[in-house]
Parts: sequence; C-alpha cells; structure tokens
Amino acid sequence: RLNDPYKAAQVLEKSILPNMPADGAWDARTWMQDHQQQFSLIKTQRMLLSFALAFIMLVSAFSIMAVMFTVTMQKKREIGVMKALGATPLQLVGVFLFQGIIIGLLGGLTGLGLGYLVIENRQVLLDMFASWGFDPFPSEFNGFDGLPAIKRPIEFTLVFVAAFVMCIIATLVPAIVASRSDAAKSLRNM
Repeated sequence: RLNDPYKAAQVLEKSILPNMPADGAWDARTWMQDHQQQFSLIKTQRMLLSFALAFIMLVSAFSIMAVMFTVTMQKKREIGVMKALGATPLQLVGVFLFQGIIIGLLGGLTGLGLGYLVIENRQVLLDMFASWGFDPFPSEFNGFDGLPAIKRPIEFTLVFVAAFVMCIIATLVPAIVASRSDAAKSLRNM
C-alpha cells in the first residue's frame, strides 16, 4: 500500500517490474491503468462542464450588457444633464462601471455561495432526485456510491474572477456608448 497513490507508476517501474519473472506469467498494472476508461470519462465530463460553465457565463454577460444598455437608454436625460453640467466622458463611464462592479461582486459572490452549498449538499440533492425516480449519476455507471467532489480554492477563485471580468467588460460597452451621447440632443428630448 502506498502513502501517495499517484506515485504508483513510479513504484511499478522502479520496484516491481525489475523483480517480475521474465516468463510473462504475471502482469503488473497500476490502479490508474486499470481504471483508464473511467479517468478518460471523468476528464471528458470535466471538459464538457467547463465548456457549459463558460457558455453560461457568456450568456449572463450578454444579459448584463442588455440590462446596462436599457439603463443607459432610460437615463439619457440624466446623462445629458450631467454632460451639460460638465461631466467628462470618463466620469460617465465611471458611474456605469461602478454599477457594473457592484453587480459583478454581488453576482459572483452569490454564485460562489450557491455553488458551495450545492457541492456540500450534493448527496442530499441526489437523494431528493432519487426519491423522484431520477438518478443522474447511477452507481452502476460510474462505480461510486455517492458523488465525489474536490473543492479547490483556486477553481472557485478562477470562476469568480472570470465572471467578474466578464461582467465588467459587459458593463463597459454600454457605458462607453452612453458617454459618447450628445448632451444637447438628450436635453432637447426632455
């Protein structure tokens, strides 16, 4: 038994294979070689989930952009007044960017919290699905009684930062458009 199961290949090469009989009657493999198909499946699932998460974040960013465009259209008069009072385009971008930062922080922190709750309560959720006759991760298929999960702070951080940056970018586009609007035209339409 190894202290570090991920060193099985090194132990096999250095300690076991050199001492094996040459007649080929014995076969030595690591646990990773025995379960290569499952590891490949898990790797593919992680890649697909990452793609799905990125797509969801992109759709969310476009939704935020649409909301911010709506806000800038509704605030045309206020933008015109601010420009007439001497606000620079950079100051106007700052106003909307601040709103985007707040949305990004609140949305990112809410997403992190909900994601953490789902991971912590995954077995409760699986049991609830099973009570409805739906088993999304059958043990016959994946070989696990429960749904294993590893919580890596770096992954939580990367998802939060990516979501926050996408929110800021989605906010910048309508903010820049609003800052370039004509003050006189906005005030004439009051």
